[in-house]
Amino acid sequence: MKKIYLGIPLSILLLMLCLGFYTVFTAGVPSIGVNSLLEREYALQFQKHISPHFPGKEPLQELSTFMNGFYKFTGFRPQGGTQLLLPITNDAADHGSALPPQEPQEQPTEEPTEPDSSTEPVEEEQTEATESPAPTEESTEATEQPIDEPPVEVLGQILLLGDRAIELPGANYRVIETYATSVNRIAEALDGVEVYSVLVPNAAGLYAPEAFRSGEDDQQRMISHAYSHMNDRVHKVDAFTPLYENRDKYLYFRTDHHWTHLGSYYAYSALCREMGILPVLIREFRSGEYDSFLGSMYGFLSDYPQREILKENPDSLTYYIPKAETSVKYYEDASLGYGGKIQAIYPLSENRSNKYLCFLGGDHPITVLETDCAEERTCILIKESYGNAFSTWLTSHYSKIICIDPREFNRSGKPSLDLKEFAARVEADDCIILNYPIMINSSAYSSWLSRLIP
Repeated sequence: MKKIYLGIPLSILLLMLCLGFYTVFTAGVPSIGVNSLLEREYALQFQKHISPHFPGKEPLQELSTFMNGFYKFTGFRPQGGTQLLLPITNDAADHGSALPPQEPQEQPTEEPTEPDSSTEPVEEEQTEATESPAPTEESTEATEQPIDEPPVEVLGQILLLGDRAIELPGANYRVIETYATSVNRIAEALDGVEVYSVLVPNAAGLYAPEAFRSGEDDQQRMISHAYSHMNDRVHKVDAFTPLYENRDKYLYFRTDHHWTHLGSYYAYSALCREMGILPVLIREFRSGEYDSFLGSMYGFLSDYPQREILKENPDSLTYYIPKAETSVKYYEDASLGYGGKIQAIYPLSENRSNKYLCFLGGDHPITVLETDCAEERTCILIKESYGNAFSTWLTSHYSKIICIDPREFNRSGKPSLDLKEFAARVEADDCIILNYPIMINSSAYSSWLSRLIP
């Protein structure tokens, strides 16, 4: 009788597999090649192909989600122990998130409007960019379709550990070398401009168990490998060491893939050491706080009941207000012909769950911060969202900080930007390139970065 009970489900499973493979192969499979096997690309292509053709896909996905509920808390012992790896779809190399511009409001004070704890946080699409106003007639025309448009990789996994969700980047040292080459192209093109590379770890580099931050997954090794392939025109900033040495502090969020404002301060201090200047002490800044924050990692886990532990243990966000008087505008393209007004520290509504958007209002193509700093110097900051929190510290040293998001230029349907011409036009003194591990392991992002120099 036991054999019958065991044989029935096995027979059903075998039948589904046979039907599945018949469906897949009759629909055609991706062509195989040596390079695709060596680079592990064929497995991704096959998975992408089989997914829409596999019979019973939706019921199986629903069953998987249901079964997750039976081990809801397996990854959440306070001191670590059991870990749970989950796949995520993170296309951060393709675009960021942004809030619409607003008319100037009163700068946030030490005590902003506290979020109502009784209000259910709004669950937002974490990677969807907000539509911006149409550019003016002076705007640069969109580029034509590039011939060699690279695919945007889906990068990373989530490790659930205690009440923390950690994004694990996948190391690809060939791509890291390509990233370094892109930085070299920028440094060689910007005559008379000092170029600084600030490569920073994410939470996995500090808090993941040893097995997930050693060997090829060692983020200090990734950063060192990138720096070893950058030329002498690039100043290499060691931000990893001060962050690691202060890992007992609140440097990275537990429900979001970003660092805290305090975390970005240690990278800013490392940059100051490389520049030979003194950082402003953090105690000299006024601060404020949002006490309820559910970020991108909470959003990534929308299909998993395990995220409830994150909801029960939300982050808080402490921000530090620039000492210098600062005005901020964003622009759609390199002509700087349209300026929507935003703020360095953007006031957020009580029901806005992703509080990290308070820094510059998120990712805009170009953001310009103008200050009353006595130093009449201009800096270009090439960055993704990690640079948003970082940018505010630079207001103590530059009269103008121009933030450029390379994901928003020189691609199909997007405006063009010639960084060499642009830097000369704005009379840039320094250029800082700041990225975190997901980006330096993305061939797509490396391409967007390289295209800043035609």
